[in-house]
Amino acid sequence: MKAVKRFDLKQCNQCGEEYKHYPAKKPEMCNSCLKIERQVKSRLTEEQRKKKYPLSLCERRRRYTRLRNGLQSIDVMDKTEKTQYWDCVLKEIEDLGIMEWCTDLRPSTKPKEPGKGKAGRLPNNQRDPKLKYPNTKNWYE
Repeated sequence: MKAVKRFDLKQCNQCGEEYKHYPAKKPEMCNSCLKIERQVKSRLTEEQRKKKYPLSLCERRRRYTRLRNGLQSIDVMDKTEKTQYWDCVLKEIEDLGIMEWCTDLRPSTKPKEPGKGKAGRLPNNQRDPKLKYPNTKNWYE
């Protein structure tokens, strides 16, 4: 017997029509409004997109190492030293532009157009999931 998926009848936020809303579906819109919104998002210009993370890879590593070491030594600090430490960290976040990058809710990357990228090739550093987890559905027990 096939399990029946549970759903609620909700009204679409855009057009107001009733649709079946499943628990796994995040946006509260009907399928037609959802398609329209996704098309609009995929046509954003570069100015409307979120900028890249403000630090380079080497700067990120240095910053995270410094933060990790600071967090390890925070246990022996008293209350005033802790507040000074966190004030410095927050000021650094604002000065580097990380706070602005975090609060920017625009979509960051351009969606891939159909036909772009390598088809059928796996990266060298990963194993084929079919080899790792073989299909045992038809195997004799």
